Amino acid sequence: MKASVTELPFNSFLGIQIASEPSQILRLPSGEQYLNHLGTVHASTQLALAEASSGEFLLRHFGRSHDAVIRVYDETGNVIETHEHTGEFKEW
Repeated sequence: MKASVTELPFNSFLGIQIASEPSQILRLPSGEQYLNHLGTVHASTQLALAEASSGEFLLRHFGRSHDAVIRVYDETGNVIETHEHTGEFKEW
């Protein structure tokens, strides 16, 4: 089981790291590879870091061993499908 979203291939490829500051979750090192043509941080870089951080937050606070229920609703609000999972989730 992976302990962090930083171990996912895409996040690893980007260089996303665990932050050392307590007020932060993840970080990217400085580098020109993250800049756009204006010299500012590319929006897709920011989005990737934000998405990874939300996943890391959920993983830290809820883990991977909780039961899950996903309900699918129709347009009128009626449940049309229910998917349940108990125990450990599969490896990424």
